[in-house]
Amino acid sequence: MLSIALGPLVVKEWWHIHYAKAALFWAILALGGLVKVEGYPAAAASFVHSMALEYLPFILMLFALFTAAGGITVEGRLNGSTLVNTTILALGTMIASIIGTTGASMILIRPLIHANSARSFNAHVVVFFIFLVSNIGGVLTPLGDPPLFLGFLRGIDFFWTARALWPQALFASGVLLAIFFLVDSYFYRREKSPPPAATAAVKLRVSGLAKIGLISIAILAIAASGFWRPGIGFEVLGTRIELQNLIRELIMVFVGLASMVLTSPCLRAQNGFEWEPIREVAYLFAGIFICIIPVMAMLEAGAKGPFSAAIYVLAREGRNARQRGLFLGDGRPLVLPRQCADISCVFPARRRRPGGTHGSARQDIDGDFARRGVHGRQHLHRQCA
Repeated sequence: MLSIALGPLVVKEWWHIHYAKAALFWAILALGGLVKVEGYPAAAASFVHSMALEYLPFILMLFALFTAAGGITVEGRLNGSTLVNTTILALGTMIASIIGTTGASMILIRPLIHANSARSFNAHVVVFFIFLVSNIGGVLTPLGDPPLFLGFLRGIDFFWTARALWPQALFASGVLLAIFFLVDSYFYRREKSPPPAATAAVKLRVSGLAKIGLISIAILAIAASGFWRPGIGFEVLGTRIELQNLIRELIMVFVGLASMVLTSPCLRAQNGFEWEPIREVAYLFAGIFICIIPVMAMLEAGAKGPFSAAIYVLAREGRNARQRGLFLGDGRPLVLPRQCADISCVFPARRRRPGGTHGSARQDIDGDFARRGVHGRQHLHRQCA
């Protein structure tokens, strides 16, 4: 993570050429350590589990949404007035949870930049776009933010974040949009020759609407995999591959390939589409998902593992929140900040006990972790414990 954070700043040119080698280096180091300490069988089982059940669903979902959204273009001339800018930001925030923050950003960032190209003061527009469309807008569904998708893969209900976080999302978005409106109005008045507001939009045209159908197919496939569970599957090195998940991944591949076939190269070129962003995400997150294997094993070891103190605090705070009525009917916490989305992978689908009792925080930990094995990583968890 430090490499990803500091590499583009400290060794910018080297990083953009060799980031894949950096990810490979850390991945080999992590796997080598696992083989050395736990042996090849445990390391191989953990690798298959992480790649098959976490990394592949994650990257295939991004591939499908990225490719389909890259075939949608908005043509025409927008006037970079405050009202138009605020409308674009609000629209992007609303659709980010449906087509993903990446897809919404791809569709709207170029029209927004073109609309404000004639303005002298326009840097703040992109900053607020990143805040709203590329981040906050994706908080309501697993499609919006990858960390929430990982929580969905671990059993959290597809619509849980929408039910639990819509007031916070509405508040944060509303406050930021209001601040943007005031800031942009100030800078707009400082323009020496601002474009007339009466010509806000001229012959806007959206191309590639067929890709919306492909995005809908991807959304339905992801949601359906959380409801339809036939109990059919097979195992690979202790990792069970469920039928519904396999079908979901195949549909993601279909959506991506179909979008490539249905979208003309000219349209993609007009949209400034290129593969480098998804390629970089694929390489870097492959390294992250491998390096996080021992960390997740330590967390899943629970109260008897090396992170027992931190997990005890989290469970105690969660129990306090439950006592204050800040939990949903099924016992899951009402507030889950995006920064704590990794916690959603550690506390999946907590259930109330019969009669509404929960026991102590320590008992909650033991029930959630110490007695729970996770596919091919049981050995690692026992070793951590």
